[in-house]
Amino acid sequence: MPGMRLTLERFGGLAGVAAKPLVVDTGVLPSPVAKRIESLAEGVRDESSEGASHPDGFGYELTIETELSRRVIGFEIAGASDGLKQLVAEMRGAMAR
Repeated sequence: MPGMRLTLERFGGLAGVAAKPLVVDTGVLPSPVAKRIESLAEGVRDESSEGASHPDGFGYELTIETELSRRVIGFEIAGASDGLKQLVAEMRGAMAR
């Protein structure tokens, strides 16, 4: 199964320095972890907002790619839905393994 590729980019902040993107390919993860991440990603809706609520805060862009589609979601973690926060936490956990 090809899986899903998720790329999380962080930008902004006080110095405005972009961090190295976090890239997760579910095709190479253990099946239970991959299924959990894919399920969370499928449930995420666009949370893009006009401008940053905190001028020195971090902004995030999440790109979700499959063989058939590509979605880009912009957000700030403070205003993100619980599902999106959980997805970001699962992605970070998968990369820490």
